[in-house]
Amino acid sequence: MSFKLVLTQAVEAWRALSAWSLDYLETAVGPVFVELQAGRNADELYEQNSAQYKRKVPWQSFLAALRQGQSSNDFYLTANNGAANRSVLAPLWKDFGPIDGILSGNSQDQGFLWLGPRGTITPWHHDLTNNLLVQIMGRKRLTLASPAQTPRMRNHCHCYSEFGQDAACQSAPRGAQPHLLRCDLGPGELIFLPIGWWHHVEALDLSASLTLTNFNGPNDFYESYTTF
Repeated sequence: MSFKLVLTQAVEAWRALSAWSLDYLETAVGPVFVELQAGRNADELYEQNSAQYKRKVPWQSFLAALRQGQSSNDFYLTANNGAANRSVLAPLWKDFGPIDGILSGNSQDQGFLWLGPRGTITPWHHDLTNNLLVQIMGRKRLTLASPAQTPRMRNHCHCYSEFGQDAACQSAPRGAQPHLLRCDLGPGELIFLPIGWWHHVEALDLSASLTLTNFNGPNDFYESYTTF
């Protein structure tokens, strides 16, 4: 089932929407090393085991791989690399702005950049914060399931699902399939992902996204979460 429930016109003034290209990103950041996830194809549980796939590479080499335009899920700069990249990618944060009435404080301290080729997949999971996903470049396809579907989502470990990369949950037996929603997110569009909502995300193009968690209100639901 498809739906279109996104926010628009909230980030129209952000410089990133008009300025960002791979050439721009290379010039703006300069010759630094960045951390990304690499070698993910060797492990179906690459997201759960993300610490094993952290690699430091030259920023220019990463962008050169993206310029090839090939579909790949093997390498991806994700939120798992946020802490390592926060300072070296700081020049890019000037290209974002506030979202009045929704966010507060410093988004750079509580935001995460995602940058990767067409074909990257973030497998089924739910988060322990409310997230605002902002699409900057390219398109992403989100498949979602509400918390009410959790008994059908095969939550086998922490906040992950056994369905993994299977967006349609095709391995579920007849009558046990979760009810799914689907949404394509394009540049300048945002979607609110409430805590506990299951989601699977696939990049349909070379893609840059931003996830933000600095809402006007409490958003720490992970300090007491001890199952992982």
